[in-house]
Amino acid sequence: THDGAYGLPRYENDTYLRIDDNTPGNWWFISSLWLAQYCIETGDIDMAHTIIRWVQSHAGSTGILSEQVNPHTGESLSVAPLTWSHAEYVATLLDIVTEPEKS
Repeated sequence: THDGAYGLPRYENDTYLRIDDNTPGNWWFISSLWLAQYCIETGDIDMAHTIIRWVQSHAGSTGILSEQVNPHTGESLSVAPLTWSHAEYVATLLDIVTEPEKS
């Protein structure tokens, strides 16, 4: 994670709508939620919950998720709402509620 946040860019040095050259790229909800899904698959449910809370904290006041987040201000960037961001959010929540307990 970057500066204690749980957002991830699509890939390192992504230049699409990039805010500045001092970050590896803007944070994308989709990439971040893919990490949460990986965490669920590998049993790191606490981290998955942390990422989900991060996503929720960066949603708009009506729950709208954009495409990207400014890594300096946390403000939404680009298209909002982005259906794919919402789809990955729902998919991640479904993964959490259907993941069997690890013993």
